[in-house]
Amino acid sequence: MTADIAQRWLSERDGLDLSQSRIDFIGWNSGLGTAAEPLRHEPPEIMMRFAARVKTRADAERITRLSEFLVVLGPLGMGERREFLNRCIGIYPTLIPRDVCNVQTELIEVA
Repeated sequence: MTADIAQRWLSERDGLDLSQSRIDFIGWNSGLGTAAEPLRHEPPEIMMRFAARVKTRADAERITRLSEFLVVLGPLGMGERREFLNRCIGIYPTLIPRDVCNVQTELIEVA
């Protein structure tokens, strides 16, 4: 229920695009993700990890404000909060025509 509230709060209230977000439940699917077997019963305790890639630092700070809210007013035991804001550099593999590449090889022999 907390994950659903967090996603709805951030997407509907704050207007964030959460298409690049991930929620893991430490104690159930944090290792296997979607390949984890479905829960047969509610676990006695579980921790939620929420991670998202957003476009601006202001959007990332909106997410951290939600975590403050959950610690104070959320489920019992939501006392741990870790905040990491990191820039992410993406690599986009692409193909370019061979004739625009100047490839040179130099063989150096060591005595």
